Amino acid sequence: MITACHHIALHVSDVRKSIQLFLALGLPVIPLSPHHAFVIAPNGGLMLTQIAVQHHAIPSVHAPGITHVCIQVPHMEGALAHLDATTLVPHSPPVDLRTGHLYLYGHDVDRTLFEIEEVPYTPFTAPAWFGHVACVSEDVTRLAHFYGEFIGGTVVDPGVIGPNPAYDQVVGLTDTRLHPVWIKRLNLTIELWQFVHPTSPPRISTSSTTCGYHHVAFLSDDINHDTQRCIALGGSMRTRATHHVELTDCDGNILYLYAPEHPNIRAVGVYAHAHMLADIAPHWRPRPIAE
Repeated sequence: MITACHHIALHVSDVRKSIQLFLALGLPVIPLSPHHAFVIAPNGGLMLTQIAVQHHAIPSVHAPGITHVCIQVPHMEGALAHLDATTLVPHSPPVDLRTGHLYLYGHDVDRTLFEIEEVPYTPFTAPAWFGHVACVSEDVTRLAHFYGEFIGGTVVDPGVIGPNPAYDQVVGLTDTRLHPVWIKRLNLTIELWQFVHPTSPPRISTSSTTCGYHHVAFLSDDINHDTQRCIALGGSMRTRATHHVELTDCDGNILYLYAPEHPNIRAVGVYAHAHMLADIAPHWRPRPIAE
């Protein structure tokens, strides 16, 4: 059984520059080596690995693959006050989609996409935490079936939404229509999108020498069993070691499965509040309408 989303892996050109975004938002960073660092939020982690590569062009928000990580904050204005052009370049002002939240997309020093999402009704005092990791797919129904079966939990599927000028403002596209699905059970939500208009461009192959999101790492209490489940659901195995397995999901996104006894996993420690998202949800309330 998949027990947690342990971390998302991000390849960066300069660890020292990349960590400034997370430090500015109040997230602690654990240095692991001159080229590796671990951002540890109350409910999850982000592994930074420095690679020798030049910055790549800003990827489209609707390009297939692992597209972004959502960093949630209690107050958008306070969070943005600590950011500058060297840490995050916003794509638009914060946008109210009448969901109770404010949304802002932006890219960091490596042109990697992040979402900052205000959750003003949170009862917790944490300065920031991770809300979800998002993937864009050319077939969201297939990918939602994969993750719904692979990690279990609640599958939230509202069908196709849009067009809405507010969506366009957030994502930077025109006449946006998309089909989102959320998989909720673990410490981080899995968010899946399929763009109906404009349709996603062809998937571009990436490698370990490309800046951007590389993989999502899960904890498993039986990596052999969960490896077989992944393959049965349309995924594939890339490499196997004693305490971890490298796989792909049915879209080709890279997944890692770690056994609890993996030495590096133990070194990271236990998250302070793994169930933070579930504990915030009952406090939801709409944002007041601006006069």
